[in-house]
Order: sequence, then structure tokens, then C-alpha cells
Amino acid sequence: MIKATKNDDWLVIEILSQSFDKDPMFNLMIKQDKKRKQRIYDSLMYCVKYTRILGEIYLSDDRKGCALITYSEKQKYNLRLLWLDLRTIAKSFDIKGTLKFFDYEKTIHGKWPKEKFLYIWFIGVYPDYNNNGTGSSLLKQVIELADESSLAVCLETCGQKNLTWYERFGFEVYDHADFGFQTYFMKLPEAGAGS
Repeated sequence: MIKATKNDDWLVIEILSQSFDKDPMFNLMIKQDKKRKQRIYDSLMYCVKYTRILGEIYLSDDRKGCALITYSEKQKYNLRLLWLDLRTIAKSFDIKGTLKFFDYEKTIHGKWPKEKFLYIWFIGVYPDYNNNGTGSSLLKQVIELADESSLAVCLETCGQKNLTWYERFGFEVYDHADFGFQTYFMKLPEAGAGS
């Protein structure tokens, strides 16, 4: 796993746009029109910029997958983040999507654990490289990173396939929400449990 630089931002966006193209959670807020692809890129650029402020971005060694992680203790809202939110809302969402965005954010932040944790916002792999171990290798290395800092690891996901995949690494569901599809909030019970 290698730390991504700003020069890798478009690669990260390309990986994630392909990985999450059909993901219901990702498409919940994006306006589905002829500008959908550009809206996805704008939304993912937001995710990359947000992660650069509050966390780190990693690429798999083969540069076919990526992980965006943040740290709970850095989750302090500020003017820079507000500006990012407003720019993304204006570019990517209609009014309905904006309301969904705020509802989604309020829900997920309300379900986060109280202790410090590493948050996996995205792990994505180019679809042609699924099931070759790239995502699993990234996840194992992110878990090791959390272990080094004695942090729990949290995330949310939807779909049985994703749920099963994370459970293989020791993640457990601690809560759920319904956004028109089930979203599972998962956590490694303790640092090191998934190694």
C-alpha cells in the first residue's frame, strides 16, 4: 500500500467512479441526469479533498485500488469543510439530493462510536480487478495502520456481498439504517481483531 499524492487524485477518482458506479449508497444523492458522470466526478473530488484534510488516501501497490480513511479525532467541522460541502451540493445534488445528503450525514455521524477510531470511507478497486485480492490486501493494511495507532476501525456498507466480505476480516454489525436500502454500520470489535 502506498500513500497517494495530490498527483494521484484523478486516478483515485477514476477507480472510485468505476467501483461505486452502481452502488445504491453512492447514488442516493447524485442527481440522475445527463450530467451524472460529471456530478459523480465532482462528488468524488469532494471526497478526496475532504479526506486530504481529515485523513489519508492510499493506493494498492499495483495502483488498481484505493482506500480513503479519516480519523474520528479530526472530525471537527470548520469553514474549509463547510465550503467544500456547499460547492459539492451546488455541483452534484438537486434539492432532493441535498436533503438526502444532510439526512445521511446526520444519521451516520449519529451512529459513530464514542471512542477514537479510523473510519474507512471508501475502499474501491477497478471492476476488472475485483476478486484478485487487491481490496483484501488494502483492507488488511488499513487494519494494520489502525493497530499501530491502537484505533478501532469503523465503516458503513450496503449489500450482502459487502457485508460478508467485511465479516471475513472480523468486522461486526453494530447498527443499521434504512435509506431505501439497508446500510450496515460495522466495526472491528477491538484493534487487531481482523489481523
